[in-house]
Formats: sequence, C-alpha cells, structure tokens
Amino acid sequence: MPEARASLHAAHARQALGHWLQGPDRLAFDITGVQFTQFELADAADLLAVRNHDSVRRFMPQAQPLAWEAHLRWAQAHLCNGDVLLFMARRDGVALGFSLLKLLPAEHELELGVMFAGERQRTLLPGLAATHTCAIALEVFGAQTVVTYASPDNEGAIRLNQGLGLLPSQHSDKPGEQCFRTPVGHVRQLPIYRRSLPQLRASLRVMGAGPLAWAEPS
Repeated sequence: MPEARASLHAAHARQALGHWLQGPDRLAFDITGVQFTQFELADAADLLAVRNHDSVRRFMPQAQPLAWEAHLRWAQAHLCNGDVLLFMARRDGVALGFSLLKLLPAEHELELGVMFAGERQRTLLPGLAATHTCAIALEVFGAQTVVTYASPDNEGAIRLNQGLGLLPSQHSDKPGEQCFRTPVGHVRQLPIYRRSLPQLRASLRVMGAGPLAWAEPS
C-alpha cells in the first residue's frame, strides 16, 4: 500500500529506496505536461535512444554509441532490482530524457542525476526534473544528503547545479568530475525547491494505486 511505503521515510534512504527497486509498485509524477514514470524493462529502447543521442554522448567518458546488448545488461543489473531508481520523461509518448536516484555507500546519501537530449537541455525542464527528483530523495526516502556530479566540460550541467543552489565539494568519488554534495537543511531553504515541492506533492503517485501518502519532514 502507498501509505506503508511512505512510512519508510524514517528509515535509512538505502532501505526505503530498496523497497521501491525490489517491489512491484512504480512511482510516477508530472511536470508541465511531461510524464515521469519509474523505469521498467519495456522502456529499455527509449532509454537507449536518450543515452545515445549526440548531445548526451559528447559529455560521456566513452563518446561512442552504446551497443544494445551492453545497454540491456546494464539496465537489467542496475535498474531492475538493482541500485538505481530511474524515471523516464515523456511527452505524448515521446522519450525526452530521464532523472534518477542512485544508492551510495553512505546510508543517508543518494546520488541525483538528470539527462535530457537535444534542445530540452536548454529549457527549464532539467532544473524542474532535478528539484522534483531531489524532493523524492529527501521527503519520501529520507536522504540527508543529495550528491550530484558534472563534467567540467559540460558548462550546462555546471550551471544547472549552481543555479539550483547545490554546494560544490572539494572531494569527488568520480575522477575528473565536479561533485556537489548538499545537505537536506540547505536544500529545503532553496527557493526553487520550495516552489517545486507543492507541485510534486500534488502529482506523485503509485501507478495504478493513486496518490502517495507523504510523511512529515524530519
């Protein structure tokens, strides 16, 4: 039941997120006409199209397109009962990008990632997707810190993190990438976060089961 899942807010983020990764229920939310739905294996082809888009590959450590077989193995290992909760973003059935939350070794931390293809990278959508997904990490799963990474060559991603008010860290677990490590107390004071939270509360739902029952922030 949605209420039972929401009660996991008091548990470690790892435990709470693990329940969604391993269970049959899927989360969904909306942003300005774009539907975000939790990944299932039937989404693998749409996800590969986003990951292999030229505007995405040029900022990846390996610039060449991903092979279908390798992509499918990655999706099965990490997105299906794995360590990454990914939301596909679509408008009118067309895949535009994705946002994700990844389990980190520290039980109170979740990694946040957002990727959109083509001209969508230069719209408000990546920022809104980041703040909505960040709110899921903090308010639903009880994370105390959100961690993001950006390639120094990707000026758009650096500006996105800075524009959201996320805090740069001097230490990065990913060589060659800028890390932003932001505690919950700071995030909750950010104007964009405070504006986005009511919108997420109104749209976040369990697919086929109705709205999610939110826990009170700790």
